[in-house]
Amino acid sequence: MIMEKTKMSKIERIKRIINKETTDYVPFSFKSHLPQVDHDPAAFAQALEEKVQQYDLDYVGLSSNGMFTVEDYVDEVDHSPVFKGGVSKVVKTPYQEPLDLKKLPSDLDINTASYQRELKSLTYLLDRIGDQVPVTVTSFSPLTILDKLTQGQAVKFIRSGEDELIHKTLENLTNVQIQYVQAALDLGASGIYLASQFISYDRVTAEEYLEFGKPYDLKILEAAKAGWFNSFHAHGTNIIFDLVKDYPIQVFNWHAFEALPTVEEVFQYTDFVLNCGVDRFSFNAFNRNVIRDQTYQIYKATQGQRLLLSPSCGTNSFFDPELIDYIKQVKEETDRVFNLRTKA
Repeated sequence: MIMEKTKMSKIERIKRIINKETTDYVPFSFKSHLPQVDHDPAAFAQALEEKVQQYDLDYVGLSSNGMFTVEDYVDEVDHSPVFKGGVSKVVKTPYQEPLDLKKLPSDLDINTASYQRELKSLTYLLDRIGDQVPVTVTSFSPLTILDKLTQGQAVKFIRSGEDELIHKTLENLTNVQIQYVQAALDLGASGIYLASQFISYDRVTAEEYLEFGKPYDLKILEAAKAGWFNSFHAHGTNIIFDLVKDYPIQVFNWHAFEALPTVEEVFQYTDFVLNCGVDRFSFNAFNRNVIRDQTYQIYKATQGQRLLLSPSCGTNSFFDPELIDYIKQVKEETDRVFNLRTKA
């Protein structure tokens, strides 16, 4: 029997999916950076609320700027590329060589401008829509933060032979992430979105991630265990999927259709809820045929179960609103094809 959409709240719907229960349709959302407002907590929260309302999103992430974890420790960050579809970049940092990491304060905490700004943004957002949709916060793997801190030199640093100093630094970066995610959960966030740009054979070996990546990821996830909507994002291609399969998470997000494993593989090899959808390049190009095909392939692999539909990664902030309308139209048609929902 098909349930009416009005009988289930968005929060209840996501909880049912995480509990592997049947729902009335596949939830949809998408994450895009909002560089015009993401340094102004009140304006940021308002813009995210408007996005949720405009597109009737089923869940939302606090789409913090990609450098919020290092802004307080480096000399200069350039956010201007984000306005053109790129990413923020560290322009100047004091951490050019492994031994420079000794300059980093040994007891990092969240009582800094950037972390307090993000927590204030979260507070405002929860006040606006926390009772309507699940809200998550972004956290980065410590190895990813190390890479941002050193202008993309993390691989050089972990291969430098300065293992003791590198591990001490990663522990320090982990501790501040633990403080951040626990503060976010205490404020009322539903969970975290832990993103790693290094769980990829294109960046490191499996052995290197086992030493310098996974242990610190797991500490953050352990700290976030009070959250009921915790996701892990494996960024990029050629991901080291074998290391992710036992992560203590509810939801797994990766660049489906850009990289292996396939949607069917993840569905069969894990009990994760899959958070995937149109690849980011087809999204940005508004490729209607690919959007429809990839949506259908995802439903075919999952039968619409254990599924949250969204683009595979963060999207440009200047997308065509008709694109979202089209994705939702295709999703609703596909819901009906797989007998998940009959729209009145």
